[in-house]
This record gives sequence, C-alpha cells and structure tokens, in this order.
Amino acid sequence: MKNYIYRFAAMLAAILLLASLVPTAGAYSDTKNTGTRGELCATLDGTGAANYYVSGYGYDELSLLGADELFAQLRKLMTETHTYKSTYADSKNYADKTDCEQGGDGITLLYTSVSVKFSDFIGSGSIGWNREHVWPKSLGGFDNSGAGADLHHIRPDDVTTNAKRGNLKYGNAKNGSEVKGSTLVSGALGGHSAGGYFEPLDEVKGDVARICLYVWARYSGEYSKCSSITGVFESVDILLEWCENDPVDTWEMGRNEVIAKIQGNRNVFIDYPEYAWLVFGREVPQNMTTPSGMAMLKEETTLEETILEETTAEITASVTEAETTAEVITETAAEATTQAAITVTEPTDEQGCGGYSVYAIFALIPICFAVFKKKK
Repeated sequence: MKNYIYRFAAMLAAILLLASLVPTAGAYSDTKNTGTRGELCATLDGTGAANYYVSGYGYDELSLLGADELFAQLRKLMTETHTYKSTYADSKNYADKTDCEQGGDGITLLYTSVSVKFSDFIGSGSIGWNREHVWPKSLGGFDNSGAGADLHHIRPDDVTTNAKRGNLKYGNAKNGSEVKGSTLVSGALGGHSAGGYFEPLDEVKGDVARICLYVWARYSGEYSKCSSITGVFESVDILLEWCENDPVDTWEMGRNEVIAKIQGNRNVFIDYPEYAWLVFGREVPQNMTTPSGMAMLKEETTLEETILEETTAEITASVTEAETTAEVITETAAEATTQAAITVTEPTDEQGCGGYSVYAIFALIPICFAVFKKKK
C-alpha cells in the first residue's frame, strides 16, 4: 500500500513540476516581447495594468467622464508616469527587445511584418531597416526628440517602405500603388498609397491607429499639430474602423509591457481600446473583444438592463391591475355599507326587531366578503 502512495506522490510532483514549466497564457516579460503576432489578446492578466490604473484612473471611474474630461485625464496619466525620455539615437537600441516575437532575436518590421536582424540597421542607404515616425514629423510639428523619440511611437521599418510612405496621412488607398520593401525583405508588400493617403495592410491597421491615438493624447498639449487626430488620419470613422477590425494581439500587448518597464507609462489605447470611442463621445461597439473585456461586459450589462426593464414593466402592469381591482372592491363595499345603513335605520312595522336584524345580516355579507378580499 505504501508503495502505491509513494508512486502516486511522485507522479503528482512530476505533473506539478511540468505544469510550472509551461508558460501561463497572458503572462508577459517586461524585458523582451514574448507576444505573438495575430494571437488575439483577450485579457489583461499577466500584465502590469492592474498596478498602473489606480488612484482614480480605473476604467469604471474614467468611462463615466465626458469625452473632453476623459481625454484630459488619460493625457495626465500617461504624462505623469512617463519617467524616462528616450533619445532618437537610443530608440533603435531597444528594437530587439520591443519588436521581437516570442522573446526571439529577430526584429519584426512595422509595415511588411518581415523579421530582420539588429545588424541590418542602416542610418542611410537603400537596403536595411531604420526608424519610422508613425505620426510623420511634418504632420506632428516635432523633431527627433519628445514625441519624435517616444518608444510607444517609434517603430523599426524597412527603409524603402519608410521612404515611400513619406508623410502621407493614413486613409483608404486600396486601389493605389503598392508600397514594397527593399531587397532586404525581398520586395515584401507594406501597403498602398493613393490620393495623398497611405493604407497599411489589414494586420497592421489597428497597431497604427492605437499608436496615433497615443501620440495625440500624450502630446497634443505640447505640439499644436498634434491637437487633432485628423491631422494624421483621413477621418475619425476610419481610425475607429481600423481599431475595431484589427484588435490588439498578444504581440502588441507584449510591446506595451516592455516599453512600460523602460519609460514608465503605458499606451492606454492598447490596454483599453474602448477609450478610442469614448474620447470622441461615441458608443463602444458591443461585439468587440478587447484585453480589458469591458466592451463585452457592456453587452452583458445592456442585456441585463433590458431584462430588468421588461420585468419592471410587467410588475408595473400587475400593480396597476391590482390597484384597479382594489378600487372596484372599495366601491362595492361602500355601496353595500350604504344599503345596510338604509335597511337598518328604516324598518317596517311588520319586520319588528327580528325583521331588520335579518336584513342587516344579509347586508353585512358583501361587506365582509369585500374586506376579506381586500386584505387577501
């Protein structure tokens, strides 16, 4: 018997050991991006979000604010927690930590999604990768410092797609010219351009939109050209469409986690994409999966509110019906009481004492019945 117990204990210990070695879903490293591109991020578990949105900055509190006040609070939060300001020169040195995948050594380029080596960096020339200002400098009014060196903003990009993308606004350009990369990425497609707009590939659109939202909210008070999101986007509608159709993946969240460790602040639009709608006074889509889960929670709350409204309406109807019935009973009792009083006070000679007592008894029957029904 003891042997079986020992074997069972050993087997249990082995299982627990193996379980401890398996990465927990949603667990992120704050030193290298351990996320995976295209893997939907449906939870904030395993991130530093719980310790970031405190002291009045919880979603339950901020989501109740008007659009302007919410925008101001988000800007305050991201500004006050921005403790380390990287330089433009430094920004490239973090790329293999912020833009790698699953903790690997490669660097995933923004528009083409091709993985390259850190040594492929080139300051000038036609083959290699360099640093992309997602919000173009000429459209933002900044240079290579401040917003122009913020790690949430600067992304590694193929030098050729970077040059072709230029300073175009983001917008619809499906039928436009192809924007392809250099020979380093074998001419990989990075998007299309037409009519003064650049449209990245579908799997990048949400990333771009949330980066621009970050720059707008974080730096609008410092750069006048950043005061409006339409300074870099064709329209708010397109911005929100891209946010919804390309939801946050674990790779984007992993990047947010690593940068938060370096800079101190987080991109709130990655943790809570719902804010992208609320800062414009729009309704949050109810069928959208987000890391916070608040959009889905809103859908459940709405369903509960609908059920509550229907139940309340039914109760109100029942109460109204009961009140009407009570009024009828009261009126019947009053009429019966009046009739009894008349019968008792005006007896005939033939009735005598016994005569009017019998009438009084019969008159009291409906009164008692009415009172009994009312109490019931």
